[in-house]
Amino acid sequence: MKKINLEIISQYRTQIYGITILWIMFLHGAILEEKTSLPKALYIFLKNGNIGVDIFLFLSGMGLYYSYSKNKDLDNYLKKRFSRILIPYGILGILYFGFENLLMKFSPSVFFANLSLMTFIFRGNKIVWYVCMILFVILFFHIYIIYFMMKMENTKSIHG
Repeated sequence: MKKINLEIISQYRTQIYGITILWIMFLHGAILEEKTSLPKALYIFLKNGNIGVDIFLFLSGMGLYYSYSKNKDLDNYLKKRFSRILIPYGILGILYFGFENLLMKFSPSVFFANLSLMTFIFRGNKIVWYVCMILFVILFFHIYIIYFMMKMENTKSIHG
């Protein structure tokens, strides 16, 4: 069986990220109206930008693993990861939900429910699905690493 060379993906990761971001933006953009002058093959390609999300997530998973491999201090690693997600989300969430839920509708309870991600968890509000998913993946990665590390330590102690 031929091995997959992940180094080539790692080498061009930034470029692949850029392409997938553009692909996702085109998916969400107005350029993909049904009545378009784009060639049909290009239209179909751009319309399937959700595949770009899958590629983006795969690359993010690789990044999680490689980042953790460099420094195996799991607590510090998690603090860095969560802060990279939660600080920008907190700033943007306060601005977006503050405008929508405090200035436009004045509903402080909805503001806090949206900002705390509860409306996604309990009502399926899709605005923040990606933030919730990334937080879940990081948490799952943490649990997986702890389990994997414990299993490896048990194997070492059994085999000497």
